[in-house]
Amino acid sequence: MATKNIEIQDSTGNIYYPHTDASIVKFGDSNVNATLSDRVYQTAGGSATAITLTIKGTLVTGYPITFIASTNNGGAATTINGKKLYKPGTTTSPNLIAGKAYTVWYNSISDCFFIKASAEGDADVSSVLATKKFSNDNDTGLVGTMPNNGAVSSTLTNSNQEYIIPAGFHNGLGKIKVIVTNLAAEAIKAGTTVGGIVGTFTSDATAAASDISSGKTAYVNGNKVTGTGRGYSPGNTVLSGKIDLKFVKKWTGPDHAYYESGNRLCSNGNCIYAFYSQSSQSDDFFAKYDTNGNRLWTQNIRPSYFNMCVDEYDNLYYSNYDLNVVKLDPNGIKQWGSSTNYSYAGDMIYANGHIVISSNKAILIFDTSNGNISKSGPADPSNTSISCSNFAAGKDGYFYSAMSNGDIVKFDMSLNRIWSIHPSNTSARIEVDNSNNICATIDNNAFKFDSNGNLIWSKNIGQGQLAFIDKNNYWYLTNRYDSLLTQVTPNGEITWIFDDYTNYGYGNQIYVDNEMNIYYIINTLYKMRPEYTIVS
Repeated sequence: MATKNIEIQDSTGNIYYPHTDASIVKFGDSNVNATLSDRVYQTAGGSATAITLTIKGTLVTGYPITFIASTNNGGAATTINGKKLYKPGTTTSPNLIAGKAYTVWYNSISDCFFIKASAEGDADVSSVLATKKFSNDNDTGLVGTMPNNGAVSSTLTNSNQEYIIPAGFHNGLGKIKVIVTNLAAEAIKAGTTVGGIVGTFTSDATAAASDISSGKTAYVNGNKVTGTGRGYSPGNTVLSGKIDLKFVKKWTGPDHAYYESGNRLCSNGNCIYAFYSQSSQSDDFFAKYDTNGNRLWTQNIRPSYFNMCVDEYDNLYYSNYDLNVVKLDPNGIKQWGSSTNYSYAGDMIYANGHIVISSNKAILIFDTSNGNISKSGPADPSNTSISCSNFAAGKDGYFYSAMSNGDIVKFDMSLNRIWSIHPSNTSARIEVDNSNNICATIDNNAFKFDSNGNLIWSKNIGQGQLAFIDKNNYWYLTNRYDSLLTQVTPNGEITWIFDDYTNYGYGNQIYVDNEMNIYYIINTLYKMRPEYTIVS
């Protein structure tokens, strides 16, 4: 090994002890020559994590050693000549890379080596923009891989729609924009703010389909409604010079009656039941029709029928003058017949799963499953001379009766009187509308009461007696002695009057379906529909 010499110079450049051998010049417990040898980068021996180096000097705190790593250690715990190697001031092993040169120094207090700090930081390649170089406490000259997204923009159009922001660098110029079509004040409920827009839409409109001209559409509280209205003034010709109201006959039934006053009609909307009184009462019969006028079956009735009603299952119930009650199923097959000790059958309704019949001064309630009388009692326990004129089924499990003395009484199904009112001294004709109001005609006057018997309005409208109320709460009045038919609004205003002179007779039996078709029996059954034509 070549001899290394040292020179000692003063501040003026004078040389003292020229060419002194470095090996004999002391440096702590070692000499200058040994120390200079440890500064030469030697290739590390041993393994990736158990490195061996040749150290000529004496290890003291701060003693430096240099070497070139021969194997990657992957940041695993590593020793040099059996002493642990850490990052500066830590107990974390450095990441050594094969072929890279490193300087370490000894710490006698911890009896370990610390790697010389050349670069610091915990950023990795994913944290630095792609193509940009950087160094951290593991290595130098690293190249970043973070994507450069620039100005990323997106538009959202639907509620709960999401945009996934891509990983990487953004230059701060990108935008996320929300565009919701049809988001306007008039589409938002009043008093509600959506997306910074204060709503103006209200839901307090009161128009119903019956208030809108038939066939016309309008939006009520945001819902599209097709009108079923009847018109605006009486008559069956030109209304106000602009609307021509015609009653278009759809079909006429194949059967005819002889004794018109005995004809009856009932329906629940699925089919039509009609009773025909013939010249001989022994030939009286029922007929069932579909809504297209096809006769489904007939059945002769003996002795003569008096009244009838139908339930929601298309079962038909009828009674005769001697108060024998019969149930027919939808095919016309007799299910039961109930004989009673009562001698007269008056009005008859289906109410709350029972049949209610008046008989002279009594009220009878029949079980529909077997025809047994489940309840009976006087129409008026305080005055046994009072009888029931007609009934109406409520929408709330009660029924109502118009009494012969002019009272209107609300009953439960146990015949308890809930209340009684006295609008007139004359018997009324009553029906219950779909709002559970009691509607009545008495002579030429019309009355509407709520379900507690409070008067809503009363008017003199004439034109016959109340026969039916449709789904829109329009009234239909018939005249006992002719075929006159009148429609009245829920507020008591006449909309039209129809008079079919070709079918003169008792016209007090009608039914109006949900499509506003009218089924009408005078001396035959027929179906008609009011239709409007705009007249120029």
